[in-house]
Amino acid sequence: MSQTDFPFSRSTIRYVAILLLTAFMGIASFIGVFELQNEREAGGRLFYAEQTQEMHRRFELLLESELQSYSLFASSLAIHPDLIQSLETQNPALAERFVYQTLEESKLHRPVENLWIHLIDSSLHSFYRSWSFKRGDDLSIVRPELSLLLENPTPLAQMSLGIFTLSLKHTHPIQKEGKLLGFLEVIAPLQETMLRFSQKHSIQSALLVNASLAAKVTQQPYSLISDQYALLYATDSRNLTLLEGLPLSLACQKNLSWEKEGVVFGASCLRDSFGAPLGYLVFFLDEKELGAKLEQNLAPLSRLIFVLTLASALLFLLFWGYARSARLEFRSIQNLYERLVEESRTDSLTRLPNRHAIRLEMQNQSYAHLLLLNIDSFRTLNDFYGSDVGDDLLIEFAKRLKMLEQKHTGLKAYRLHADEFALLSSESMEIKKLLTLTHRFMTQGPYRENRHRIEIMLSLSIGAAKASPQALEQADIALNLAKSSNDSYKLYAPELENHHKLRQHITLTKRLKEALREDRLIPYFQPIVNSKGHIQKYECLARIIESNGEVLSPYLFLQIAKKSKLYPKITQKMVQKSFKAFEKSDHDFSINLSFEDIAHTKTRDFILKSLQDYPKAKQVIFEIVETENIHNYKLLEDFIKEIKRFGARVAIDDFGSGYSNFLHLAKLRVDFIKIDGSLIQGLGQDSEVEIIVHSIVEICQRLGIQTIAEFIDNEPLSHKASEMGIDFQQGFYFYEPSHEIRH
Repeated sequence: MSQTDFPFSRSTIRYVAILLLTAFMGIASFIGVFELQNEREAGGRLFYAEQTQEMHRRFELLLESELQSYSLFASSLAIHPDLIQSLETQNPALAERFVYQTLEESKLHRPVENLWIHLIDSSLHSFYRSWSFKRGDDLSIVRPELSLLLENPTPLAQMSLGIFTLSLKHTHPIQKEGKLLGFLEVIAPLQETMLRFSQKHSIQSALLVNASLAAKVTQQPYSLISDQYALLYATDSRNLTLLEGLPLSLACQKNLSWEKEGVVFGASCLRDSFGAPLGYLVFFLDEKELGAKLEQNLAPLSRLIFVLTLASALLFLLFWGYARSARLEFRSIQNLYERLVEESRTDSLTRLPNRHAIRLEMQNQSYAHLLLLNIDSFRTLNDFYGSDVGDDLLIEFAKRLKMLEQKHTGLKAYRLHADEFALLSSESMEIKKLLTLTHRFMTQGPYRENRHRIEIMLSLSIGAAKASPQALEQADIALNLAKSSNDSYKLYAPELENHHKLRQHITLTKRLKEALREDRLIPYFQPIVNSKGHIQKYECLARIIESNGEVLSPYLFLQIAKKSKLYPKITQKMVQKSFKAFEKSDHDFSINLSFEDIAHTKTRDFILKSLQDYPKAKQVIFEIVETENIHNYKLLEDFIKEIKRFGARVAIDDFGSGYSNFLHLAKLRVDFIKIDGSLIQGLGQDSEVEIIVHSIVEICQRLGIQTIAEFIDNEPLSHKASEMGIDFQQGFYFYEPSHEIRH
């Protein structure tokens, strides 16, 4: 063979190898497609089972949201003066006008075509029905739940089978000054919910009841699926014949799913308020349609694999020449990534591993003890000598710590932040011996700063803790106690934590008293904007300015203030300073009050006297935090009447976080509702939260109450709140709290 033949032979071998590799890739791809087709059926059945479970979950969530929506709707109607007057005066004509107007308005706000209202007087006789003018029926026998409600008149949400169909029903007591006048029933056919379920999720359903029960109750036409079940309503008439013989009664024990003649079914049991089965909701999915979707999903994948198989040879040939350079580039990227990872775990000044590195190491639980080392009075040294000398001292300290690590096996040094370092000990050296050794080694002899020829003796405090998930926090407690007690080191023990908390409480109480004495409690102001983004009003927020200029937020000192009985002074100072801050401003402003403020006689009298002397009392809004601790609504109601006499207004803060009661809102005559931030943050992400917020806004609009959205921190959230009709917005997206009023 000549020399010129060798390159040709090598090229031939390479060509054959590429062909074989390409053929192998093609065969593998076709086998993959074939296997995918074989596994489709098994995977499809699993998919169908998951789909039926998802149907159950979605319908239950929708049903729960519907019941809550009708509950809020009924609550808003039950306090309406016209409704109360009609029952009190036994005037069905007045009830008829009110109900007709209410039903017409409800069609504008909620997608329900058929919504019925039924009024029942306190003797359990029918008083008015929106679907007929018949009156006087005795309901005490046919509605056993009403007899129970006479004893305990509370709202009741349930399902009910009546003369029309199976419906969602919310019964709400109507009272005046503690006297029960009767009951209001808001009734909506279940098929409305089924229809929305079909439109929203493209899942068909059918409503069935026991045939004997349907014959006794409903007057609407129905069809028998079998001798056992009657069909009241279906969103799709296809596949209904397949329901015959299905074990629907088992759905009352657990959610069911099964397959019959190519259709996948799921069934849920519907019960009344006593837990007795009323009917069954059956979902069904056409297996052929789902199979077609699976086929449709698989077809592009099969074609893609085929195209990739043909293209693989061309790609292989195209990148053959670049394989070596690509490998080198990959190694370069890998090395760069490794360096970046290393840098992210290394302190840039001392080159010791940092806080991120020690947390990763502590997750392995491969150490025995953790030591936190803090250089005493380092800030003073840094201020006196300058940051350059301070940095050099930290570098020298790190070098000495590294020497200790090298001298004793099982030690690992870290820099956490500023002048705080750490040691992890993986060997079983006795902890007190380790503490003594570390302190003596790190403080023996001066630290030399060569550029400026400075020698400094450093003192050191050490906190230690045994290995545990809370080791960092425990060692920090021990370190703080060592510094406060002028000890060289402390080892964490459980009793130290109580001592530490007590010391913190005492220290913070002292700082709080000093701040009040030195007049360092000041109001910060956060703007509240209207739908156009213009500043409409301000919320006044308490802040304490420390002697070193640090700003403390209320969550750091309010609980301590309450325990140390300084809370009334804080409220009175905030009222006094907020009033003065807005003397020359035309903006409204709100001040936060708790029920403790209102119940505190001196604070309450101070607020009323301040309002009496303030020429701009009409600009004042008091925000009362919604809480279950309001145990004296009479006192609260009297206070609100007093402040409204001066023109001040009232807002309920954090509405929706706990004890939300629209009846109390109407009685208290509040002017604003601040919807809780946890609800606002769920807008655009949780459909159930949106239903709740929409209901709150709708009822507030009916009651003439303006709404405010808190915690608006981005543009999409602001846009969503505006879409829902919320009147005002507040949050960091617009403005952060500041000690200055923006004009």
